Amino acid sequence: MQPLSLPRSLRHGCCALLLLALTGPASAEERSIVDDMGHTVRLSAPAERIVSLAPHASEMLFAAGAGDAIVGAVEYTDYPPQAVEIPRVAATSPSTTSAFSRYGRI
Repeated sequence: MQPLSLPRSLRHGCCALLLLALTGPASAEERSIVDDMGHTVRLSAPAERIVSLAPHASEMLFAAGAGDAIVGAVEYTDYPPQAVEIPRVAATSPSTTSAFSRYGRI
């Protein structure tokens, strides 16, 4: 089974939700954010589970003490060592990688 590849707007929205959950106020008030497509996403309580969509985000979550809350990560998430055990939810698309490599950016 191959990892799920997420659309760009969904990835951005998830990253924004992650930042909102980590930096929002500690009160019980509702939190909301508007994603790249103009959809408003509302959380009535702080996020308890996190899907990290970039290896560096996973590293920062572990450094901040939130590693136990990560329930999914992307293909190259491998640091700290316990991050290897997190289930994979997305991978780098071969077509994206080859497109960049044609222009010498990889």
